[in-house]
Amino acid sequence: MMGPERIHNQLIYRQYGIIALGGGALKGEHFDIIRNRINKYTDFERFFAVWRLDPPWKPKSKRSLNKKLGAGKAKVHHYETPVRAGRIMVEMGGIGEFSEIVALFDTICKKMPIYCRPITQQMMDELKEEKLKIDAMNYNPFNFRELVRLDFSNSRHRLTAHDMYYGGGPYYTGESK
Repeated sequence: MMGPERIHNQLIYRQYGIIALGGGALKGEHFDIIRNRINKYTDFERFFAVWRLDPPWKPKSKRSLNKKLGAGKAKVHHYETPVRAGRIMVEMGGIGEFSEIVALFDTICKKMPIYCRPITQQMMDELKEEKLKIDAMNYNPFNFRELVRLDFSNSRHRLTAHDMYYGGGPYYTGESK
């Protein structure tokens, strides 16, 4: 759930969807909320919906209150699906305008345990252009290797030999893989 989503972060059909703005976990009840709202309020002669989430697969155990520690691992209480920031959760498309389904998406987003919002392909393109513009205007003379060489904020103390040798990898230096 930590970090940005690297795979399911673009709209396949380039129309409308719900994007997660933060990381979290979705239980089976949240999938039911999405399914019920979409099935009830969507005109399927004009629109279609595509799930972009895996079904709940990660087991979570839970102990009852005032239970003594020990005695092994507790039973599975429920299953959940981890969601990273930037993940497209549900995608909709078809013959129609965004204004027709934005109310549906808003009610779904309000009921989710993570922050999410309705998005269109045009909004995603604008966000991408803005990010590229900010990155082009930002001039930072320091990179990871310089910070380690100068021992910025006692950084050598927190790094492993692998980080020192390889310069922190692509996530620290901004290089591509």
